[in-house]
Amino acid sequence: MLGGWFSNFKKSDAGFQFLNQDHAEKFCSLLQGDADRSEVLEARQERQELTAAERLHELGQELRQRADETIERSSQSLQNTARRADIQAGVRGRAFADQAMSRTLHSMAEALSRGEANYLDGIRHKAHVETLDAVLYRAKWARVRAYKKTASESTYEHGRRLDRIVEEPIGPQTIRFAEYPYPSVYKRTLLELVALGRNLNGLKQAALKMHKRLAGEQDDYLSFKAERDIEALTDFIDRAKATGLDVDRAALALENYKRLRRANIIDVHELRAALREYLGHRGEARGDDPIQITERELIGKPLPGFYPTPRPVIERMLELAGVESQHKVLEPSCGKGDVLDALKDQCPGIELFAIERYTTLSDVLSAKGHEVEFSDFLTHQGAYDRVLMNPPFADGQDIEHIRHAYSLLSPGGRLVSVISEGPFFRSDKQSIAFREWLDELAGETEQLPEDAFQGREAFRETGVRTRLITINKEDHA
Repeated sequence: MLGGWFSNFKKSDAGFQFLNQDHAEKFCSLLQGDADRSEVLEARQERQELTAAERLHELGQELRQRADETIERSSQSLQNTARRADIQAGVRGRAFADQAMSRTLHSMAEALSRGEANYLDGIRHKAHVETLDAVLYRAKWARVRAYKKTASESTYEHGRRLDRIVEEPIGPQTIRFAEYPYPSVYKRTLLELVALGRNLNGLKQAALKMHKRLAGEQDDYLSFKAERDIEALTDFIDRAKATGLDVDRAALALENYKRLRRANIIDVHELRAALREYLGHRGEARGDDPIQITERELIGKPLPGFYPTPRPVIERMLELAGVESQHKVLEPSCGKGDVLDALKDQCPGIELFAIERYTTLSDVLSAKGHEVEFSDFLTHQGAYDRVLMNPPFADGQDIEHIRHAYSLLSPGGRLVSVISEGPFFRSDKQSIAFREWLDELAGETEQLPEDAFQGREAFRETGVRTRLITINKEDHA
């Protein structure tokens, strides 16, 4: 370790050889006492910490890249049913957790590289960090249980104090409830392994020792805290695994204990000190945007006629509408606000009004920051320069809504609306009258693709064929 070696190549010169005088003198000083190797050990520790920091940075980068790719794929996937949306929410939830873990690993790596990791200097793997999180999670609920024992029943059942504690983020107050994750195993699991291992070569003796250990135990779950007990349990499980027995449940009980030991966190005092240090690096999962959450809650709800306008259709509507900054714009039946979103984004400065009949949609509209009048559009009165709309189609409602919207246009105004294909081929009086009215106003239409309200862009799918209709009101001035 001092950089020397023993040689007897020449019998006359046999002995220890060194490349420099300083190391030779340190070796000779061992006759009087220990050599001073502090510089060597410090340099080695520094190299180890640097290597560990590089490894954690690498792990963090890999996690972040995979999580970003997962979220991007999820955002492009079809989520127009409650089941699909729930599945993708779970996928994104795991990806957001990985992003948080990535931030944690990078932060800890920086501390290691600066030599500032006092109790976390043994952290080398993502699994070590996950164990710290698991300990914190159990500590949080231990705190809740402790509060429950001291709180009165009335406070507990009718007040909000406990709820407040549950909702509080994990912090320093949680750490004093943290306990070292000593192995805790279901007694019956061990008894079954003992019974199977009594007659197996290589396991008989360990099985006999474990049987004696279990003989006087009355509890269903056994905690192993003494070092000799943990060594005996580990030896028994390792031998059982080597003989081919299924030891997964028993081995799982040792997992967190082993991880902390490998991270050089050996007792509850070091664990709590490590957790206090860890809180400064711990990244919180950010989760879905509140707008995404409120939109997801709409999937599967019974909202007749609710078929939000897909983005490609909205883009074409804006092209046809020619909205300018001085315009007063109305969107009746605004749904979850997709057209409003596009108008705010692409037409800043306009005076925007919106109407919706379903109050169920108020949460998502509020989350987006839209002010909406919840009422029946057909009773609304006003004057607007532009009307962009996607009315309900059933029972000729689109005809009725379009004609009322036209009546609200100021001279020189323009209406752009989605409309079903029905009014252009049906022979009922309402449809015939609508076609004649549209001809008189020189209204223009263009057919949309058959799948315009289907596929990934459609929040709720419908196979109804649709068109876009554009009507201008003459400027009498």
